[in-house]
Amino acid sequence: MKHFITFLLLLNVYLMNAQNLPATSIVSESGFIASKDLGENAISGSFLLSDDWVTDAVVYTNDNKTYKPDFINFNVKLNTFIIKIAEDSLFTFDKTKVKSVQFNSKSFEIINDKYYENLSKGKLNMYKAYYLNLQKGSIDPISKSKITEDKYVIKSKYFLKEKENLKELKLSKKNILKLCEKEKVSVIKKFIKENDLSIKKDKDLKKILAYYNSL
Repeated sequence: MKHFITFLLLLNVYLMNAQNLPATSIVSESGFIASKDLGENAISGSFLLSDDWVTDAVVYTNDNKTYKPDFINFNVKLNTFIIKIAEDSLFTFDKTKVKSVQFNSKSFEIINDKYYENLSKGKLNMYKAYYLNLQKGSIDPISKSKITEDKYVIKSKYFLKEKENLKELKLSKKNILKLCEKEKVSVIKKFIKENDLSIKKDKDLKKILAYYNSL
């Protein structure tokens, strides 16, 4: 109870100094995330998508309001955005009230109660999902003791959205071209070649998808 009262006091101070904030109901009362949830001593690596807390993000709600948190990051393990109000006070948003989040030059949307990064909209609607992979450390074959520690590594998967369904897509130039209308494949190939673009780079992939959607 004491911690919750402290949170409310901190939140009130925070709201007074922020801009364009919606109702406090956007912050989930049940979404407390303790500092210990952000890492484990025996495993290196981070659950957080950004190395630093992001200060220029914008949260868009379903009732067309905007929320500009001072410090925000994305917890890949929990698939949720977290805001830092104080050093030991981290909270999450109520997903039922969030439409999208602009974060680190990326746009995240909620689909089936999970956050996905939107890569393109139009004839091809492509999304990217982040997940946590545990890489086991090496073990000495004689002593059976660990030589290197276990490590968390952030990985990703790509999806194509058709109506309300997401279908996983193995990212390759061949698979992307298969999705394009036949009469426009040569145009896309030329665009990729002339601009020296790579499907494997998100920045280039977004350019390719945006160009195709504009045709």
